[in-house]
Amino acid sequence: MHHVKRIRRIAAPVFATLALLGLVACGSDDDDTSAADTAATNVSSTAGSVTTAAPAADAIDVNGVLRPIADLSATTNAMTWDPIAMKTPATIMHTLVYDTLLRSQLDGSFEPGLAANATIVDPQTITIELNPGIEFSDGTPLDAAAVKFSLERNAGSENGQAFSADLQQLESVTVESPLKATIHLKAPIAGSFYTWLGRGETMIVSPTAVQSGVDINNKPVGAGPFLLESFTAESSVKLVKNPHYFQADQIKLAGVEYVHSNNPTTTINALRSGAADSADLVPISALSGLAGSDLETRSEPSDSIMLWGHTCKSRPPLDDVRVRRALNLGVDRDAINQAMFGGRSEPQWGFWKQDSGLLPESLVGSFARDVNRAKALLAEAGAENLELSASVTPGDSQTVSEIIQQQWAEIGVKLTLVPTQNILQDALGPSPKTDVYFFPLVRSGLDKVTRTLVEQNVGNVCGYANPELNRFVAQLQALSPTSPEAKEAWAGLQQVAVDDAANIFGVFGMASNAWSPRVGNVEFVPNFQGVPFLDIRDAYIVAD
Repeated sequence: MHHVKRIRRIAAPVFATLALLGLVACGSDDDDTSAADTAATNVSSTAGSVTTAAPAADAIDVNGVLRPIADLSATTNAMTWDPIAMKTPATIMHTLVYDTLLRSQLDGSFEPGLAANATIVDPQTITIELNPGIEFSDGTPLDAAAVKFSLERNAGSENGQAFSADLQQLESVTVESPLKATIHLKAPIAGSFYTWLGRGETMIVSPTAVQSGVDINNKPVGAGPFLLESFTAESSVKLVKNPHYFQADQIKLAGVEYVHSNNPTTTINALRSGAADSADLVPISALSGLAGSDLETRSEPSDSIMLWGHTCKSRPPLDDVRVRRALNLGVDRDAINQAMFGGRSEPQWGFWKQDSGLLPESLVGSFARDVNRAKALLAEAGAENLELSASVTPGDSQTVSEIIQQQWAEIGVKLTLVPTQNILQDALGPSPKTDVYFFPLVRSGLDKVTRTLVEQNVGNVCGYANPELNRFVAQLQALSPTSPEAKEAWAGLQQVAVDDAANIFGVFGMASNAWSPRVGNVEFVPNFQGVPFLDIRDAYIVAD
């Protein structure tokens, strides 16, 4: 059973226009992001004030070691610990070693982390106030100078594999005092940049360790709740509790030992045998393998997983919006949901689920299946007896493509499936070999839009550019992600995407987790893609 997290929030993000500066909106016909769109966002706490209700002392194994499952292949980040050397964005295990300035929550809000307070001052300025007394594992202070060193080092690496492109908009970091730093940005994207305070883009490393030549790629020096003890390629990563962590009294685990698995079968076997205690990103199709065991599971639809079709919108016949709308009307989303997820997920009418508060009610059912209307649009566009091709990869891509192939046949569209092993060349990028590619995009927040529908992003098929959509993206990059203005901008953005049939909207995917009853205080936090992962900071091992 999923538990409700018992955390006392000191301050949630709030929005306020900068009226004191006279920056009040005077009209609605300005296409540029105005200063009135600025979010004065603030997350704050006093040192150590974020607390979790403690279980009875005799319920916790003080020597308990949690064994989560992770893919520890040599090609993954499990073998890379210096933020600027990582080949993909930082994982949960990296944040256990470094911690984060803020801590992302599943509802889109943030809790204080290494930073006691983070405030968006204006669209190009963020201030950070650190908790006092924090030290790196080498005993040196984590202060504002360390924040400046690390953020500028991360941005200077130009590591596009590990860091968001937004990091390149960092202009400088000013040290205001030992515990206060100000981030200055080149562009008005403070709202977007704010979210990176809870991710690997802003992980803080020890300047002393780097400058003295310590190989932090193999011996990381961070200020997180755990220390790296050892790692073995495709076998294990072992972490031990950091006794000098500034919130060490809140960490109930003696250590964490990651167990390697890169396929559902070995994951289920490891859980059933007791070799592992927990697993995240478990394919819903694999959960049946846990039937009859004492393992607990959690499976919920996630709007950070979008199973949809990416199309080349600049090449005939998909350059005609009537064709794209017809294809959307030819999709039976309820049937896909039923076939793939047992009806437990929901159709995708925009970029957010219906209970998110960010999907306008007017968009619900916007592309509900209508075979007659789809045929009429195709006829109007002169596209009867249409033939299209779709790249497919094993797994969900293959399954949903086969379902849609049958559904589109009913509106007079022949879809040929083309297996591929080179997604960037065959399905994405400026010149794909096929017309459409159905797959589950896993991204959170604004990433799911910019990754696929904004120019100069690898997932943007055929260089799609929509000025109106880009205008809403720019607004959201400047706004507090939890502000009323952001909600309004999301509504406008989704309306534009639906009106232009920017992609083939499908269904949201399912996020599934599994864990042993020996794990206590089971709560979840989002990884860098917004998918729920076990919150290791709060977990403990139940005493025998």
